[in-house]
Amino acid sequence: MAAPAARRNAAAEFLRGVGDVWRGFAFLTGHPRLWPWAIIPFLLNIALFALLTAVGWHYADAWLDKVFFATSSAWFAILGGVLAVLIWIVFLAAVVFLFVPLAALVAAPFNDVLSEKVERLYAGASVDEAFSLRALGRGIVVGLGSSLRLATLTLVLLAAALALNLIPSIGPPLAAAASAAVTIRFLVLEFTSYSMERRVYDWRGRRDFLRRNRARTIGLGCMAFVLMLVPVVNALFIPVSAVAGTLLFCDTELDGRR
Repeated sequence: MAAPAARRNAAAEFLRGVGDVWRGFAFLTGHPRLWPWAIIPFLLNIALFALLTAVGWHYADAWLDKVFFATSSAWFAILGGVLAVLIWIVFLAAVVFLFVPLAALVAAPFNDVLSEKVERLYAGASVDEAFSLRALGRGIVVGLGSSLRLATLTLVLLAAALALNLIPSIGPPLAAAASAAVTIRFLVLEFTSYSMERRVYDWRGRRDFLRRNRARTIGLGCMAFVLMLVPVVNALFIPVSAVAGTLLFCDTELDGRR
């Protein structure tokens, strides 16, 4: 009976992790003084997403015009139209997967300050420091370095996962599964890292934390991953997920509210 009970407990913890994302959303919306730390990176990431899309399509469209639409051949025009659709689909898929680590990197300094404030509120302390450049500067120093390393590693792994598409037949589903696994792992580490950074958790400490809370952190990562697939929504839920990861850390490492 131990195994079924363990599976039920793991399933319950997984669902708790899924619910943590929505608990983070409720916590953030319920504390207006936290909003600047979520709104500013949200706007920056929307601008980043729009820039990536515009630049990518500009060069793709110029190439299609030069190769296919500048000729008088109707067949070339039809082929160009088909390729335009395929390029757009591939480009959007690439942006969706690459946008997440890049957007998380942009939001990291803001999320670090946001996470610290959430901890203080959730622990019963008042937040008496308003938005300031000083607080932002501290967040940049604390959060940018580790997030840059994690984002770089994730981009390398995502590139390797996308390369699996070259394998005939089974390549595309393998690439999709590998990309999803890499992204979920990245999201879990990113959104729970802020609290651990403040406590100087080394890599082994972070790995142990994830192992102790495997089912719940995977639940959080899976829910965040689904939301990150939706343009615009993904930028909004980056700070929300940072709040969720902080609440999860407080529940498991700090015994919740003090």
